[in-house]
Amino acid sequence: MASIATEESTGLKRIQFITDGKRKTVRIGRMNQRAAEKIKGHIENLITANLTGVMDEETAKWLAKSDDAMHAKLAAVALVKPRETTSARALAAMIDAYIARRSDVKPITVLTWNQAKRYLVEFFTSARLVALIKSAECDDFRRWLRAKFSEAYTSKMIMICKAFFRDAARRGIITVSPFIEVRNGSQVNQDRRRYIDAGTIQKVLDAAPSNEWRLIIVLARYGGLRVPSELSQLKWGHIHWQEKRIVVTSPKTEHHEGQGTRICPLFPEVEEYLRLAYDAAPEGEEYVIREKLRLAPNLRKELTRIIERAGVVAWPKLFQNLRASRATDLADQFPSHVGAAWLGHAEEVAKKHYRTVTDEHFAKAISKQAAQNPAQHTSADTSIDKQLESEGNEKQAVLPSGADVCNAVHVKKVGDKGLEPLTFRV
Repeated sequence: MASIATEESTGLKRIQFITDGKRKTVRIGRMNQRAAEKIKGHIENLITANLTGVMDEETAKWLAKSDDAMHAKLAAVALVKPRETTSARALAAMIDAYIARRSDVKPITVLTWNQAKRYLVEFFTSARLVALIKSAECDDFRRWLRAKFSEAYTSKMIMICKAFFRDAARRGIITVSPFIEVRNGSQVNQDRRRYIDAGTIQKVLDAAPSNEWRLIIVLARYGGLRVPSELSQLKWGHIHWQEKRIVVTSPKTEHHEGQGTRICPLFPEVEEYLRLAYDAAPEGEEYVIREKLRLAPNLRKELTRIIERAGVVAWPKLFQNLRASRATDLADQFPSHVGAAWLGHAEEVAKKHYRTVTDEHFAKAISKQAAQNPAQHTSADTSIDKQLESEGNEKQAVLPSGADVCNAVHVKKVGDKGLEPLTFRV
């Protein structure tokens, strides 16, 4: 497939081969025949890899360790993709370049990516060439993370690391990602899920230092807003008092077509506090929550203080569990797709991350009322069956004056407007 030629005058060796019907040459310099034969073998493996998409493991290692000059020669004859400079192939530099290119993501996402970078650098060192990181070491890295953090957080970090190295493979910095076979795991942490009941929230509201803080808590718990992203975008123009609707702008979902905003009800629990805030707002104020508070970086820290002041033990994921508690409430009262639409997430996401089995669910299940209902239905069904079986029973049903007979009710048709209420649109 390939052959070695030596120039008689200089002793320089070159490897020649034919691909795509063309003769190509890679000059490898002055070396002994044995070393030249090894390079010839790797070049033949690269030719095969380009045809099959499968890279020989030994050739992959040789390619990763080869210097920039040799790699450039291979790239010149289209055996490999051009390589970044050595500095760009160092772990920290590779991640920095990836993050710099991703101007399409939110600052909070970049913050999370930098957390993953910090762990990678701590484990592998910043100057480690990414091409020399082995798959087994990535498994070690996952176990190292899991010893420090929860399974959910570890899974999140591994997912981000996979994105870093997948991009590096696509750019030719590495041949294949060493993270490709590392287990993702689940990002759901049931141990950190809490249902925050109305009694607990009332204690927290009573301990809040201002009406504005009470409104923030209510918008998270009863409005289901994401804090801080959706809270910071809420304007008075988004509150439609007469129609009892709120237009919620969602930075988290705006990259999905048609999901930059959603409409949710102006729930009674929310309306009371919104009206108080509206009456107290300065003339011409645009945002529901003033800038100093809605853009504050320490909302969680301040909420923790309020919770402790209320004599309540702070729950994990302060704002997310408030939103999740509202999702649980809505799931008990409305079809699942309705609550999901109001809170701006998919039904599967709600099942996976938000909804919680509460003490009230258990109490309802074991209550006498719950036990009586099936018995009542059974009794009624039996009674109806007996009535149908009775051939001699010809008594006519007695209806209240003015009531429609059953046949009339059955043939009534739905009007042009249908059964559902008219949809409000912005």
